[in-house]
Amino acid sequence: MAFCAPPKPNCGFLEHGCALYGGLQIRPNVPTSATAADFYIPQFNLAAHWQKPFLVPHSIGFLSVLTRPLDWSSPNDVPCRPPGQWYFDTPACVLKNRNLLTGLLDEDVEDDVIRLWAVNELSSRESLMEFRVKRKEEEDGLGRDWELVGGNEERNALEGEAGIDDSMICERSGKDWKRDVTALTSRGSQRLLSTQFGSSLDDHPLTTCRNGADRFGAERASTSNCHSGPVACLNLPSPALQLLAWPSAGRNAYVLIRTEKSLCLYNSEKKEINTLYSSRMQYVTPMPYMDEELLMMDQEKLVWYGGVEQGSARLARVKCVGNIQLVCPSDHPRIIYVADAESVWMVDLRDGTSHGSILYSVPEFDDTRDCGLLYSYHDAFPKPKVQHICAFNRRPRMLLVVTSNKFNLIDERMPGVCCIEQSHSIADGGDYILSAPSFTDSEHDGHIYPFYVIRNVTLADVQQISFYDHAQAKQWSSLSHVKRLPEPADIARFLDEQRKYGIRISKGQQRRLFGDGPTRAIHVQDGLKSRDSRERHILFRMVSDGSIWYEETGVEDDREIEEEALSKSVEKVRRMVNEIGDVRGPIWEDNVNSSLLQQPESLIQRWNIEGPMGSTGVDDEPLGQLDNPLKTVISTDYPQAQPQLHFDDSDHMISDVVLNCCDKDAYGFRGSMSSAAQSVEGNLFEDVQEAVKETTEIPIPKWCIYDSAHISQTYVALCSLLILGDDLSRVDRKAVLLGVSYNQLEDGSFRGQRETESDMRFVYCAVAICYMLNDFSAINMQKMLNFIRKSVNYDGGIGEGPSLESHGGSTFCAIASLAMSGHLWDESVLDRRQIERLKKWALWKQTEGFHGRANKPDDSCYAFWIGATLKMLDVHSLIDGATLRSFLLSAQDDRVGGFSKYPGSNPGCDKDAYGFRGSMSSAAQSVEGNLFEDVQEAVKETTEIPIPKWCIYDSAHISQTYVALCSLLILGDDLSRVDRKAVLLGVSYNQLEDGSFRGQRETESDMRFVYCAVAICYMLNDFSAINMQKMLNFIRKSVNYDGGIGEGPSLESHGGSTFCAIASLAMSGHLWDESVLDRRQIERLKKWALWKQTEGFHGRANKPDDSCYAFWIGATLKMLDVHSLIDGATLRSFLLSAQDDRVGGFSKYPGSNPDALHTYFSIGALSLLGEPNLRVMFPPLNTTARAHERLMRLRRPDDRSTVTTGDF
Repeated sequence: MAFCAPPKPNCGFLEHGCALYGGLQIRPNVPTSATAADFYIPQFNLAAHWQKPFLVPHSIGFLSVLTRPLDWSSPNDVPCRPPGQWYFDTPACVLKNRNLLTGLLDEDVEDDVIRLWAVNELSSRESLMEFRVKRKEEEDGLGRDWELVGGNEERNALEGEAGIDDSMICERSGKDWKRDVTALTSRGSQRLLSTQFGSSLDDHPLTTCRNGADRFGAERASTSNCHSGPVACLNLPSPALQLLAWPSAGRNAYVLIRTEKSLCLYNSEKKEINTLYSSRMQYVTPMPYMDEELLMMDQEKLVWYGGVEQGSARLARVKCVGNIQLVCPSDHPRIIYVADAESVWMVDLRDGTSHGSILYSVPEFDDTRDCGLLYSYHDAFPKPKVQHICAFNRRPRMLLVVTSNKFNLIDERMPGVCCIEQSHSIADGGDYILSAPSFTDSEHDGHIYPFYVIRNVTLADVQQISFYDHAQAKQWSSLSHVKRLPEPADIARFLDEQRKYGIRISKGQQRRLFGDGPTRAIHVQDGLKSRDSRERHILFRMVSDGSIWYEETGVEDDREIEEEALSKSVEKVRRMVNEIGDVRGPIWEDNVNSSLLQQPESLIQRWNIEGPMGSTGVDDEPLGQLDNPLKTVISTDYPQAQPQLHFDDSDHMISDVVLNCCDKDAYGFRGSMSSAAQSVEGNLFEDVQEAVKETTEIPIPKWCIYDSAHISQTYVALCSLLILGDDLSRVDRKAVLLGVSYNQLEDGSFRGQRETESDMRFVYCAVAICYMLNDFSAINMQKMLNFIRKSVNYDGGIGEGPSLESHGGSTFCAIASLAMSGHLWDESVLDRRQIERLKKWALWKQTEGFHGRANKPDDSCYAFWIGATLKMLDVHSLIDGATLRSFLLSAQDDRVGGFSKYPGSNPGCDKDAYGFRGSMSSAAQSVEGNLFEDVQEAVKETTEIPIPKWCIYDSAHISQTYVALCSLLILGDDLSRVDRKAVLLGVSYNQLEDGSFRGQRETESDMRFVYCAVAICYMLNDFSAINMQKMLNFIRKSVNYDGGIGEGPSLESHGGSTFCAIASLAMSGHLWDESVLDRRQIERLKKWALWKQTEGFHGRANKPDDSCYAFWIGATLKMLDVHSLIDGATLRSFLLSAQDDRVGGFSKYPGSNPDALHTYFSIGALSLLGEPNLRVMFPPLNTTARAHERLMRLRRPDDRSTVTTGDF
């Protein structure tokens, strides 16, 4: 039965991130009196519809570590690369279906014992380790702890097995590590170990087991012991790509090992590894219901099947028709699913023919047949491709087809029909997908089927999607949107944000305790015995540094014990942090030559990510080298504390003059001589010289912002001297460097001079000055690098500071600063993944020219800012040079010379146009022809410039200007491109004689526009456009006898106009100085506002409650500091009752239709009430506190704000 779904009016453009329910179906055998949650079955977000978020498989508390790389790595597992991201151009065959972790439940043991097989992702991937994982005896109902078991009993049992080759299997024993290393290490690896760790293996970190003796022994003792680790270690013929275990007949268990050169099989009973196929396989899996039989596809896309004991000579090839890219077994032992890039169908193994119809075909993503003739999006998007096909775990006839942008649920009994289409944003559909065992929902008689997707390169992580099988309704639903699973490193981020737990974790502790990099392999184990009848699965995962973690997942309602479980996890982390102490660096660095962690001799080298890091680490030929390589400097060259400057005695007389007569603000170069402050009498320099000679008191002028050095002027001056051929011998280096040091702030950034802003521009100037003077001792390098690191954004670009939008200019400043200071390529700020992302971000900024920010027009100056960034990153050759050159030349003025921002210019306007209009569609045209051409002609002939006739539709409106500035702040803009002078002139032009403001010429004036004018001046931090006294008189005259404030004098008190008046007074600094409202009037106003609540708030007397006044009056009470006196529970109930649970949004009051205005102000009112998951509001400006804090960061230190976020 299909869902009753609405049509798609958006052509698929709005599907990503959709949080709606999709289609609805009536649930069978449900009485009509049932609630909507029980009556309907939604297509999407079933857990939210049932209000049971716990139905999505989840865990409580933190991830737990099972073993770390040092605890289980083999001695020949030399780290191949720093953990983290692979390069974007890593071959797909290396990453596709890659998963180096698998396991089985040991059925012969009464207690839960899991056998795990793993290959260390950080190693050369040529050693297979076997673990035994057992549940601890303690169980407190909050989840179970697991531990490795691998003591003498297991080793003795392995040693007692006949036919075991010492070169194949080695048991972990503290006394016999040297013998084991010799047996396990192949030729070349032995030489590598000797070179890297010394001639003796006694001191090898992998050959020792010192309980608490080494620098992380306490931590290791808390998680494992000397006798816990792998019970077996087996050598592999080539690096492994995938592990897959499955039980066979009897006690035997098989592990399929797909390597780069062959397909191997490990027989757990015989303890041997056999080669099944001596060529790389792309896909391999056991056949269901056919014991010891496999289905395979090789690199040539040829499909094979056969028994594991038959060998490659007995494998049968399936002669399929078509360009097969993917295969997957079905529940029928002789029918398989196959797919090409666009279709999925079934094939009979016995004859290779297609079995039935096409199950699924990729639709055209830009299909616009239902959109009428007005829309045409043909070829707007590339056609998606089938990336994975995966059968459901123990659910016959169901198949999940993963395309580039969707999860598609297919029932083979209904070819061509998708049961569920769930959109996703996982790049290329991920690299590996795991169909996990199902959970049972006994309350609704259904089953939950989770899937896990691993992505290795772009935004590497593991994500989960779950589907729900309604057994009675014979229908499927998705439980929620695609959910990203937290990584171990997220534990440290959580504790850093939640300061209430009082745990501070350093970078070294974070990397040591929680590993490096994202999840690289997963395994889900079911079938566990439970004492409380709860169905639980264990999700094991291996992260990039080789450590293995686990978490217990379930679908029970555990919200009551969630906080208790979190507290238990926090205490566990607290003990680990206290035991490990202060450490530096992750575990993997202990096995790497220290020279590899420093910056290479060449700034740009190609690293072999799959080769051992104990070798040279680079290919024989570097990619390229800068013409003038910068000086190589490492972090240890810089002091960690406040820098101390040391100079020799060769400095000349002028240093004594400067250092004795001037404050540190004056150290450096000023803008010009005309800004110099004068001495009390005569010339300051001559007075200073005379005072030094006579040892009298030196006359010091009063500090002035116009007479101090500026860090940007100092940079320009030094550059100019170099360009003019000066040798800088007469530059007062000591004074300049002291001035640089003085202007570094605590967050690591630099300001231009005292009481001015600080951002990435001045960081660049400071580094450039020190680079030209060849002395970096004036900079606290560690703080500066931290500032740059915090300014890196998710899209790859770099902002002017933390949390600021990525910008082409600030990105150049940051990259140039790192290059000149020697930290661009040493991964102290940007790792390899971030550099690759930055390259893409910069290259994507070109259309014809370059633009500095997203959705901005091309600007000629960014051809240098971003072009120079790409040059430093050695990818400038990838830009479209011909198109860029054409754009730059088109911006040149062939009459007066020079280049403009972009071709063309803007004409002048009347004062009515100063500000923002409603939209571009209202723009007025010139009287005749083109206005810009008319202006140019008038300038040539020195005649009167033609100005277009004023039009009400083509002038700025004060409310549109307010909205535009607020929107820019919310979007992260720094308002630097706003024409402040024109906007303020427009505000001043619209103030009337009575002190009020109009929206624009020939429109009404009232309190609304007073508020807009004040808010504009507050955001631009300039109230000079307002006649403040007239405005305050207008507000004073609008106060009524009942305490409220009307839209103007003698007008009825109104909730909206009261908010506008109070917010205007707050932002202008006149709310509490009694210039308008005295104490008595403020107390009367509080009462008037509080009396407006019945359940919600109403804006005027004898009017019904309206949801929007919950904000207008609520925000007024917030500014008056009496918001706590309202009935919050009743107000919240009223607001939620006005919510439409069918189409969403809030209405004026219950029973009315929802609209955008009341939805916005209802959400704002809930924010004032402290509703969770909503951003905090800043009431006076009617925006979020985050936007207001961003505005405060944009202001200079000498700007004095009249109101701050903390005031509310």
